[in-house]
Order: sequence, then C-alpha cells, then structure tokens
Amino acid sequence: MSVAPLTGVELPDGLLQDTWERMRQGRAHWPADFQQSMAHPLVSRVVRIRAALRVRRRAGVSQSSQPPRAERRAPSSPVSTNRPAVDRKRAAAADND
Repeated sequence: MSVAPLTGVELPDGLLQDTWERMRQGRAHWPADFQQSMAHPLVSRVVRIRAALRVRRRAGVSQSSQPPRAERRAPSSPVSTNRPAVDRKRAAAADND
C-alpha cells in the first residue's frame, strides 16, 4: 500500500501494477519493468495519480463533491463598443458641450 500524491488515497500494489500495465501500452519509452517504473520519479508519480483517479471514479467521487463555481454573468447593461464613452481629446482641450 502506498499513498497517492496530491490525493492522500491509499493505493494497493495490485492497483498500481494494473494501472502501470494499462498505461504502458503504447509507451515504448517507459521502463520495461514495474519495479523500474516505480523507482523512476516521474513515471511513478504519473502511475500513482492515474491509479488514484481510478479509485475516486470507482468510489463515486465526482465533480459534484467539489464546491460550485461562480457563474459568469453577462453585463446588465451592454456597453457600445462602436464609440468611446469619453472623448479624451475633447476633454483635454476643455471643449465641453
């Protein structure tokens, strides 16, 4: 058993090995052995994170458990982009109508 980085989830060795085997497909540059992969700092981190995500999905932890995001709202009064709200050159010349 090991603890996954960033998640704190307990991961059984069988799950790590199964995750490694699934991820190893199509990645010829990865170490050929599971033990070598776990000794490699980057590869082991990726395998542990992917395994933790599998555990979370199985447990039913979804995005609904995360705090809701604030919705973006459109401006209440649309601003015309065709002309500027203030003519800075006229204001600098003290030309006030």
